[in-house]
Amino acid sequence: VQESVSVDADGVLTITINNLSPETDKEVEVVLTEQRAAAIEATVLRGVMQAHNTFEEPDTVKEEQFTDYGKTERGIRFKRPACSVMVIRMTQEG
Repeated sequence: VQESVSVDADGVLTITINNLSPETDKEVEVVLTEQRAAAIEATVLRGVMQAHNTFEEPDTVKEEQFTDYGKTERGIRFKRPACSVMVIRMTQEG
């Protein structure tokens, strides 16, 4: 598991999470310690480990909208698909 978290000047929290397992989905819960999620937008890149784009097949690996998450009392919960990279952006209640 690899992750990166940042907050931009507008207060948008961006989380990038990699699941390097080629076969196993992983449960994740993101807990916000100071605020609550107001709006959530997520995308995912997924496929088999050797998947790649070519000039002949440029859309083998492409970004897709990800909506299989649940908002919790303190954040969000979701299952990261195997062999994937996810980007989650959250605006936070002030």
